Amino acid sequence: MKISPPRWADRFLEWYCHPDLLEEIQGDAYELYNRTAKNSKRKADFLFIWNVLRFFRFRNIRKKQKYSSSTINISMLKSYFISGLRNINRQLIHSVINISGLAMAISCCISVFLLVDSFYDLDSFHANKDRLYLAVSEVKTGDETETWARSPYLLGPALIAEQSSVENMVRIQKLGDLSVRHQDQVFNETLWCADSTFFDIFNYPIISGRQNPLNEKHDIVLSRKTAEKYFGTDNAIGKELSIKFDTGQPVLFYVSAVADNMIEKSSMHFTIIIPMSFWEEYRGSEYANWATWARSTFVLMKEGRQPASLATAINEYQKLQNQANEKFQMQGIDWVPIRDVSARSYEIVDSLSWDIHPTTIIVISTIVLFLLVLSCFNYMNVSIASVTLRLKEIGIRKVIGGSKAQVILQYMVENLVLCSIALAAGTALAYLIMVPAFNSLYPINVPFSFSSTQALLIFFGGTLFLIAIISGAYPSLYVSSFNAIYILKGNEKFGRKGFFSKSMLGFQFAISFTTIIFSMLSISNRTYFETKDWGYDHQDIAYFPIHGKDQFQALSNLLSQQSQVVQYAGSASHIGDEDELTSVSSHDKEIQVTRFPVGVDYAQTMNLRLKEGRFFSTASASDKQAAVIVNEVLVKKMGWSEPLNEMLTFHGDKYSVIGVVQNFYYEDFDKKLAPALMHIVPENEFTYFVVKSKPGQIETVTELIRKTWPSIAPDDAYLGKNQGEVFGSFYHNTRSDSKIMYFISMMALILACMGLFGLVSYDLSRRLKEFSVRKIFGADTLTIFKLMSREYWLVILGAFVFGSIIGYYLTAQLHLVVYPDPMPLPQWPLIVTFGLMVISVFLTVATQLYRIVKENPVITLRNE
Repeated sequence: MKISPPRWADRFLEWYCHPDLLEEIQGDAYELYNRTAKNSKRKADFLFIWNVLRFFRFRNIRKKQKYSSSTINISMLKSYFISGLRNINRQLIHSVINISGLAMAISCCISVFLLVDSFYDLDSFHANKDRLYLAVSEVKTGDETETWARSPYLLGPALIAEQSSVENMVRIQKLGDLSVRHQDQVFNETLWCADSTFFDIFNYPIISGRQNPLNEKHDIVLSRKTAEKYFGTDNAIGKELSIKFDTGQPVLFYVSAVADNMIEKSSMHFTIIIPMSFWEEYRGSEYANWATWARSTFVLMKEGRQPASLATAINEYQKLQNQANEKFQMQGIDWVPIRDVSARSYEIVDSLSWDIHPTTIIVISTIVLFLLVLSCFNYMNVSIASVTLRLKEIGIRKVIGGSKAQVILQYMVENLVLCSIALAAGTALAYLIMVPAFNSLYPINVPFSFSSTQALLIFFGGTLFLIAIISGAYPSLYVSSFNAIYILKGNEKFGRKGFFSKSMLGFQFAISFTTIIFSMLSISNRTYFETKDWGYDHQDIAYFPIHGKDQFQALSNLLSQQSQVVQYAGSASHIGDEDELTSVSSHDKEIQVTRFPVGVDYAQTMNLRLKEGRFFSTASASDKQAAVIVNEVLVKKMGWSEPLNEMLTFHGDKYSVIGVVQNFYYEDFDKKLAPALMHIVPENEFTYFVVKSKPGQIETVTELIRKTWPSIAPDDAYLGKNQGEVFGSFYHNTRSDSKIMYFISMMALILACMGLFGLVSYDLSRRLKEFSVRKIFGADTLTIFKLMSREYWLVILGAFVFGSIIGYYLTAQLHLVVYPDPMPLPQWPLIVTFGLMVISVFLTVATQLYRIVKENPVITLRNE
């Protein structure tokens, strides 16, 4: 066993001692130590420490040099660079392992950084971004206060007229599901109405047309893609488009401009904008009052002024709004800078900006950082193991005068060369595969560009520095600490039972198993929600947005003659597509309820399950005037023990509860089930037509309606859907999340196996003589396999236990935060993960075992 003096004392001596005296003093100390250690190591250690402290005198202390005499120069760095390239070529397989692992992790980091960088840089292209604010309302809804993107419709004009600190303002209304026609083409579009100041405040580039494109009441502005959809490559300026609103005949508009909606730089993406002046005229004079809400109001402050100066005026406007609209009482107005709107949109109701929840950013950023650390640990493991092939090189460098600093520098430069190659490969991988794949999974468009040169330099410089330091620091220090004499005598051995290497390998596999468990549970979670009971049978049901009684009657006449149709109904809202929040009261208790105004047969057509009472009936005249059907959540919220015939009051009218239905989902499954009710409205208020077919016949029915639609509603786009599609966006997102997690978990496993491969490979190179001797004495392949893999199995089994516990815990905590009704965690992911562990370890070790099987032990021993 190698005997060496206390490491800390030896390093302390090297730190304080003058370089010219170090060799003599250290040599004497080592000689005394070795002589004493033959009798007592403890006494030798004590004597060595005493000598180190005794030599700590002024004449022996390192002096600060007046002039630098560093032997590190450009030629030496160039030599280290060339040495690094040669070393990569000499150990090609293991260099590929290191580069591949780092490149995969870096590509993930680039993708996530681009997402986060572009997200937090949204809306920064507006020239007045530092003075532009969104007015958000704090509104009391039941027992809670919510932050709304909406604000009083008259707030903007009042601020312009009465507040000198306000320079300009623009209001936006969002109109959804309107039919837009050009010649024979009819499309369903979401429109914005905006004040004429829209393009004065926002810097969306106008590609063609007028610079003031919303001044006339029948102007219409199109985004670039929308213009191409309607007019192709033709010039769109001056062309006609007709829009059919909820009531009345189609209205003609004339294209005044085509603008770029800056989809990669803006959080708000418009397709069509029409003037607010038209909308006010169309809706009538009663529209412009304090009871009306604007979907968004943006205010441009004058230079040097802040929204806080408007506090007194806001209090007065708040009183006016609350007097005019008792239904929703505003508690105050907050001001959100335009650059913060997207970042806060997750907590703002009805925001026009798309959002990402901060939890999502934290989770994916943490995961990719773990991957990067995992790849660095993988590199460290392989690098430390590869030291066995370079021990004599290190010894010779030290003997011919190489200092510890020079050895460290050499390894850091070689490491920097490899990391630079990995960074370039990771960038190419992100550009070609990762970013396009990310964009295909989610409804966003992450550009492969950085928000600024500073962001680019910070990311690439920081990433290169981080991976170079993390992956190279310990191997460099480890290599430089070797004693040249012991190396050249052959006494310096690289211990295969090194605690650090095994710990890093265990950490790698623990992260891998954590991500695999997390991934499997994500897949299980997706399956759970895809098979979850909706509270009603949604099969063989389709719905169609309509306008008015005539279209309802036409569809009724068409389907009444079809044998495939079981039932149909109309409604003014629809489960899973549209609903309305309403305040209801009973026995002095008021709550917020989701309201569904429907036709008489709607509940039966939707296959809702009756728990108590009855459905609506055409035979009961009172049902049309004063009856409601409620869900179980509403009954529980109200505290009713006998809900039938209880009275509810809303919109100034009283309604009697005639039935209770089982809770049904009308929002995504990550939303908590809320109280809901249904009441009857007349046919002229219907905006949906719902049909239920015989089993397996719904496609036939929808195809019939699709073909007949142009004759039923020539000015309306066909928007029919199967009921099973209402949660399509939620399912798409959960599938995308599962794919991302599956990819990350497989990458983590591959990285860990790369590290295991590197360690096993070097372990085999070191023990080849041992295994050859064992083969000569009759050891079979299975025995050698056990010898090679035994120590790794123990480490990986421990990592499996640790990773499984952490994976289950993190998943459980995340599900509690995200889902109000999380799934019970299954056990099958443990079995799958254990199977993957066994297969991956077996295959990794088996690839190296093949070398031993085909190797002739005689030749091996002769070479040794």
